[in-house]
Amino acid sequence: MKRVLGVVAFLFIFSSTGLLAQDNWELKKDEDGIKVYTRKLGDEKLKEIKVVADMPGTTDQLVQVLLDVANHKNWVYGIKESRLLKQTDQSSLIYYSVADLPWPVSDRDMVLQLSVTTDPATQEATIQSKSQLDYMPHQKGKVRVPYSTASWKITPLPDKAIQAEYVFSVNPGGSLPAWVVNSVATTGPYNSFVELRKLMAAATR
Repeated sequence: MKRVLGVVAFLFIFSSTGLLAQDNWELKKDEDGIKVYTRKLGDEKLKEIKVVADMPGTTDQLVQVLLDVANHKNWVYGIKESRLLKQTDQSSLIYYSVADLPWPVSDRDMVLQLSVTTDPATQEATIQSKSQLDYMPHQKGKVRVPYSTASWKITPLPDKAIQAEYVFSVNPGGSLPAWVVNSVATTGPYNSFVELRKLMAAATR
């Protein structure tokens, strides 16, 4: 059951608004420089999650890691499949992803559109991700995530480092109770950031 909850919590990692007022965040986890916050998302039962961490590398290096969707299964918690569906241009794409959930819980899948905007003056980047529910046919044996939205903000720091801020919310679909998802919502995002930091450290060697 812990594995089920952890993977479901991960479903948040590529799915946020970032448009709501930046207050009322409650710090839930602060370990190894990775901070995970939660807050109530309007009238929704599910919570919004924010993860903030510093890591080595440049804005462009992190953007390239995030755009390399085929490699997501190697660092994004609980993902067993991720593949490119359409490369719109160098800074925009649509991809398909599957979260592995053990029986009897059905795997979750989602189609996401990812777009990147970079400020050439500051080298800050913003990445927006939003689910595309009916972009491709629903797959047998999988529950399609009906709604997810997310944003990344990447800010350069001194000494070839960056700060990554990730804000997200998601409806995982199916019959999973909101309190179950919210109770472990820090697990997947935290573990993913641990692996992401390792990737960035390797890229800067």
